[in-house]
Amino acid sequence: MEGANRMFATETPNPSLSVAQNLKDFEQGSVCYNQNKVSNMITIIRKCLFVVLLLLTSQSAFTQNKEVKNWFSMELAFFGASTRYERMLNRNFSIGALLAHEFFMLKHYGVQASGRWYPWGGKFYTELDIGYGYGHYQAHLHDDEDCYTGNVTFSGARITPAVGWKIDFGKPGGFFINPMFDFPFVAGIKKIKKYGTYINDGEFVIEMLPRFTSIGFGYSF
Repeated sequence: MEGANRMFATETPNPSLSVAQNLKDFEQGSVCYNQNKVSNMITIIRKCLFVVLLLLTSQSAFTQNKEVKNWFSMELAFFGASTRYERMLNRNFSIGALLAHEFFMLKHYGVQASGRWYPWGGKFYTELDIGYGYGHYQAHLHDDEDCYTGNVTFSGARITPAVGWKIDFGKPGGFFINPMFDFPFVAGIKKIKKYGTYINDGEFVIEMLPRFTSIGFGYSF
């Protein structure tokens, strides 16, 4: 009887030991689950960083290898302003166009085709612009009869020799500045109006325009 009771006692499970074992198994399972979750998150982060690094490397290589061909700028001078577009043909030559306006001492408007030569294929250039210009101003004049304030108009070929350099900040493309020395003049016909009436049929003149230095601000791509 005692042996049977002893056998029965050993076969009866201990509730406290069963609960402890279940808690231990649950904790181990939770630890393994959290470790797997952290490992998966680390793998995902590594993949994302790899993709971002690949994109940045590709973008950097594209930026370094791309050719900047289009240059838009607004040029300011002491006595005027211009709007310019320049298209690079290669490292040494470019063509373009500009609209110019002088507004101090005289009123003048011009449209020109532009050509630039970069002798060293870099930032420094020489330039020649050719187009049409029209202007007018008032001047104190005199003749055999009296002194008067005459209205002078002139129009003809607007020609601008210039030298300058482009300063492109950072990587190729983007914002830039363009200081230059330019000397525009108009070779054409000048007429003088006295008291509302032209007193001459026009004479050939070369009118220098009051613009000697300019600085351009623009964007290129």
